[in-house]
Amino acid sequence: GDRDLELYLRVPGTADEDARVTATAHPLGAGRPIELPVSRMSSSPPGTPSRNVYLALGPADFPRGGCWAVSVALDGEPVGMAVIPVAAAT
Repeated sequence: GDRDLELYLRVPGTADEDARVTATAHPLGAGRPIELPVSRMSSSPPGTPSRNVYLALGPADFPRGGCWAVSVALDGEPVGMAVIPVAAAT
């Protein structure tokens, strides 16, 4: 079904508003990682002690079901990670 992912992240307030956001999904077990498309949906105002950033990832074309570790980075520095279950394609 729906292969879009949504993550809610709190990133350092010092992060530049124009920072490059990337996301990668790594299978737990055998398999190659995949890059995930990222779109920044909203963020709290600059200058706050920490910034909440809402990201939409996907659509994701996972080659198989199982657990995947999704990591998000700002300008190459890791800022968040989640382990997600992915249903096998039907």
